[in-house]
Amino acid sequence: MSKCSICGKEFNGKGMGGHVAAVHSLERKINAQITRAKKYNLFLKTCPKCGKKFEVKRINRNGEYVALRNEREYDSRSCANGHEHSEQWNKNISNGLGGRKPKPPKILEPKKVKIKEICKTCSKQLGKRNANHYCKICILKQPIIMYDIGKKISQKVRALTYRRKCKSTVYYNGFRFDSKWEVSVAKILDKNKIGWIQPKPLKWVDKIGKDHNYFSDFYLTDYDIYLDPKNDYCIKAQEEKLNYINNHYPNVHILNEQKINEVYILSLLAP
Repeated sequence: MSKCSICGKEFNGKGMGGHVAAVHSLERKINAQITRAKKYNLFLKTCPKCGKKFEVKRINRNGEYVALRNEREYDSRSCANGHEHSEQWNKNISNGLGGRKPKPPKILEPKKVKIKEICKTCSKQLGKRNANHYCKICILKQPIIMYDIGKKISQKVRALTYRRKCKSTVYYNGFRFDSKWEVSVAKILDKNKIGWIQPKPLKWVDKIGKDHNYFSDFYLTDYDIYLDPKNDYCIKAQEEKLNYINNHYPNVHILNEQKINEVYILSLLAP
């Protein structure tokens, strides 16, 4: 025996499903619509154009359901476009359109004609503007121009306050060093709370009389002493420069591998 949960009628066998589908299907749809309308605050509204009913959502304020500002009046877009507007609405629209100022016509500026430069020697077209008016191959055959270019590059390089001398770079406390020896010296100075900076380059002159920059690695601000760790190969390769530095800057100390230790560095600071 099975009993209908809606009307309470009893059935023998499999007639229960057919009874619900045939008798109570409409009631179930209506109950579902009522439940949905209560849950989402939906109300039925009649279209003034076609007479169809459609759902609109409203807000519950203090127990009263209030329509939204943008609540639609018609069932579809075709009904909304087909209705007649009031005279005041048409008047406002016409006044608004009449008050618009026409946009001024765009003035097309003439395009700038790019001047194509040609190499003075081989008449090859140059891709970019250059002051020398030679291509990359022909400019190598102009010794005066190449000398001026090399002179400008060397002046820019000599004006640098710090120059990378090695391919490998080591960082310590935000400073850039060229070797682990320099990092070891920095750690010794920091351990003993000795103030240091990476100084500006010192000037030195070679045998020809050409000026160069000498970059020391450390300058102890409280002792007016320069420290520069170097390996034996660099000391031999830079013999001319280091001899000039030793003769003209007595406060510059070159540190080889044996001198990079705490005892020797602190002995340099002794009065």
